[in-house]
This record gives sequence, structure tokens and C-alpha cells, in this order.
Amino acid sequence: SMNVSMENFLDALKEVEPSAIREIFVEVPDVTWDDIGGLDTIKEELIEAVQWPLKYSEIYEKFNITPPQGILLYGSSGTGKTLLVRALAHESGVNFIPVKGPSLMSKYVGESERAIRDVFRKAKQASPSILYFDEIESLVPIRGRDSGAGASFTERVISQFLAEMSGIEELKSVTVLATTNRIDLIDPALLSSGRFDVVLELPLPDREARGKIFKIHLRQKPLAKDVKIEKLAIQTEGRSGGDIALLCRKASALAIRDYLKNKKWKVPLLQNKHFEAAFVFLRDHLGKN
Repeated sequence: SMNVSMENFLDALKEVEPSAIREIFVEVPDVTWDDIGGLDTIKEELIEAVQWPLKYSEIYEKFNITPPQGILLYGSSGTGKTLLVRALAHESGVNFIPVKGPSLMSKYVGESERAIRDVFRKAKQASPSILYFDEIESLVPIRGRDSGAGASFTERVISQFLAEMSGIEELKSVTVLATTNRIDLIDPALLSSGRFDVVLELPLPDREARGKIFKIHLRQKPLAKDVKIEKLAIQTEGRSGGDIALLCRKASALAIRDYLKNKKWKVPLLQNKHFEAAFVFLRDHLGKN
């Protein structure tokens, strides 16, 4: 006889999108923790703050501990903030609602506040969920810097955001995640307890982390024997993960060009000379030493 089992329902859940976020739902890329080089401490913090409360909710209830409601990631461009968010959204397996801060801003009175209320309402309806704000500094800048109508507008938007995060209505099973390059531009009220409880700075990768990043970006590329990842890690002192990714892409493009023009090799290979040329490109065209 044919029976419908729990496994069938779980498989169906993978195919059906929640109606509450159907119009804004974005498919999360297949990024895992293994795709991120270094940042081990940051990854552990995110796992403990988001994944564990979802996976071991009964233990948290027994200890009467509520998980952090807001998590803020900050650091210079290219340190891996967006990549961490994508991996967390994939690994946690909950509904992921990405919001770009500038997209909520409107010139019409009350529209920005309504947009903020709507995204929080959708996150509650689709819980458990992660509500992700990119470029959060554009949405909640420091109050008091503007004058006139601009100051009034900023006050209303920030007040609405604060009310949604720590108002009377509790955000149950909703984690608010935000990233910024300029934490100095964010209103200090957001960094108080009960709002963004966890604030994590993403530093530039050290030598060991740079080696791991190179291995991730080069693991599926045909490498010549003269390519030494340890040497590349030393040469990229002071560079971010984004710089290393760009370096690997440029070196690969140069290797393809070399192969198609000359065809001296039986198979295309990524050689050390391609990395040296890529370093020159970064320095001359992008102004990076």
C-alpha cells in the first residue's frame, strides 16, 4: 500500500516557498562554511548565535536563554561580510529575507517607515527567518547631523527601526543581521542591549587565512608546478579576501588568453607568471600596492 510519510512532507517543504515572502524571496546561493577561508572565530560566533538556537531550542529553553536578536558585521570592503551572510543563510536552513538599506528610503512622508514595518512583518510571518540589511548605515545614520526637514526624516526612520527591533511586539524566531563598512556612521542607539547584541569586526586575513583563501579559489583550477600558495600568501600581505579573489580571476583570465593565443601547452595551465602579471594589473589599474 502507498502511505504518505513525514519524509514526503519534508521534501515538499523544500519545494514550496512561504507565501509571506514569495514576492521578495531570493534563492540563497549554495555557499557553505567550507567556502570561507579563515574567520574561524567569526564563524563560530555566528553558528552559536543563529544555528544552535534553532537546532537545540529545547536546551536553550531549559537554561532560559534567549538567543541574540541582532547581529552586526562590520569591516573594510572585501573582508567577507556578504560571503558570511550567504553561508549563514544556507547553513541555517531558515527563510532568508535580504533588504538593501537604500531601497527602503522614499521622498514621500511616511513611506520609509511603512516599508520598514512591512519587512519586519514579513519576517515575523515567515519565521524562523533571517532579516538581512545591507549597508545599514544608509538607513539608520547618526541623529543630529542633519538639519531642517532632513533631520525630521532621519528621526522618524530611526525611531521606526528601533521600535520594530525592541518594541512591545517581540521578534520571535527572527534574527536581524546587518553589515556595514562604516560603523562610525550608525546611530549608537542601535548598538545598545536588546538590539544588535552581537557586534563582530571582520579583520584583514593573516598569512594562514590568506593561504586558505587561495586554496578555495584555486581548488578547481589547473595549476602549474611553479605556483606556490605559500609564496602567494606572503606576497598578499595586507590584502583582503576580495583582493585575493580578484587576483585569482585576473590570473586565470591571463592564463586563458595565453593559451588561446599561443597554444604551446597540451592543456591550459595557470602559471606563476600569470600571477605576477595579475599583481601588476592590481597595482597599475586599481591603485593597490
